[in-house]
Amino acid sequence: MKMQSLFRAMVMTGLAPTVMLLAGCQSEDTYQQKRAANARNDGFFIATRDVPKGEVFSLPTCIEYALRNNLDLEVYNLREQISNERKTAAVLGMLPQVNLSYNLDARSNEPGSSSYNIYTGAQSLTPSKSEEKTSRTFTIDMALSTMDLGLAYFNSIQAQDNEWIQNSQRKRTAQELIYNVTKKYCQVAAAQYAIETTAALLDRTGQVENILDQIQKDRSLSPVRALDEKKRFINLEKRLMQYRTSYDNTCIELKALMGLQPNRKIKVDTGFLKKMNEINLPPIDQLEQLALRERPELRQTDIQQHISIVETRKAIIKMFPNTRIFADYNDYSNKYLYHNRWWSMGLMSTIDLFSIPQQIAEYRTQDAKVKAIEGKTVALSVSVMSQVRLSYAAILENKRQYELDNKIFQAYFEYYQEVRKVYDAGGDYAEIDLDRLDLETADVSINRAFSLAGYYLAYYRLINSIGLDSIDPQEMKQKLSNLGPLNTAVPPKVASIVSTPVAAAR
Repeated sequence: MKMQSLFRAMVMTGLAPTVMLLAGCQSEDTYQQKRAANARNDGFFIATRDVPKGEVFSLPTCIEYALRNNLDLEVYNLREQISNERKTAAVLGMLPQVNLSYNLDARSNEPGSSSYNIYTGAQSLTPSKSEEKTSRTFTIDMALSTMDLGLAYFNSIQAQDNEWIQNSQRKRTAQELIYNVTKKYCQVAAAQYAIETTAALLDRTGQVENILDQIQKDRSLSPVRALDEKKRFINLEKRLMQYRTSYDNTCIELKALMGLQPNRKIKVDTGFLKKMNEINLPPIDQLEQLALRERPELRQTDIQQHISIVETRKAIIKMFPNTRIFADYNDYSNKYLYHNRWWSMGLMSTIDLFSIPQQIAEYRTQDAKVKAIEGKTVALSVSVMSQVRLSYAAILENKRQYELDNKIFQAYFEYYQEVRKVYDAGGDYAEIDLDRLDLETADVSINRAFSLAGYYLAYYRLINSIGLDSIDPQEMKQKLSNLGPLNTAVPPKVASIVSTPVAAAR
């Protein structure tokens, strides 16, 4: 009750707005406490996002987790919802203006009046009144401005375009997320394959070093040969340990992209690294045309160009007179009036002559902006085509790299099988030679796996550069089938943009 009384006193004295304004001030300690509370809440929230131990993830499962849990993508979803609400608000702006008012007026004395002759100064009428001491007025005003209606219509179009821009940005963010998840997945799979391949061999490197020390003491090998053998084993061991470090780091990055708690390792399916599935690529020209049609960035520039075109239309509308149509309904309680209820309608047209030069300049600015966006679109198209060609070349290069690594692996593997047969039969090969060959064969096998992972990753990079939403090759085939014949003719708009620097040079 005391607080309510104090608040009423503040309202009566006009201090309430000042107190509320001062109440919004925050100190540094307040923000530190808020940050500590948010840190605890964020920690608890992230801790709930984890997966059971021992689960083996496939690439589609990782992508599904990422699209469902990635926080950056959720932010873009919220932005798209905001753009949708703004579009609704812009559409509602086309409604006419309707005002309802109710006035109650009371005075302490009679509202009487008298009149005097302007020539003689004598009072011509006795004092009289035409109003009551207490009066009530109810009014409904409805007005419609043609200029406001047109501007609201164009604002709704721009709001729709902005919503599509947010949709394209969210779509591109999802595509980048899919590619990044795929990239980290291939890295984790290659490192995991390396660890699985060399898990038992790493335990044998210590025994090999003891054998080399014993051979060196027995002088079965020369010191130089023993040192070379020891260096070779140590370098192999260092390289295998690097795979473990790479595996730990990429696991953290992959789980972060999936929106999971990056607290422990994740196990993925490495079956795709055992054998290459050759990818049949369509012609590069078709892929370029598909990228020019599908990339969300190019779609955004088209929408931005349309927004600038609408701005030119708005500048033209502002040059015309503003016509305002209005209608009023009045209900007056004064009993002395002959009619105390009436309708009134009217039409008013105004024009601001000095604003016309400003709108002309605005029109020229937006028209130049449209042409600038056209040039930006062409430049972005060249960049997209370059990305497609680089990705296409990377696929071919990684394929050749894999073929060479596979040849090396086959040679090592066949030689290891022969040495193994001779060693089992009691031949001349020593155990140290067999161990070294076993480690080297595992090393070239790992190199082959990394090359194969790079080959698949280059293909996923190509899909990302085209702007497809899925890594499924069937979607690319379907898109290409709907592409139609290639059009090599240059539109006049693009031709004028491309020829502008040449004309300027001449």
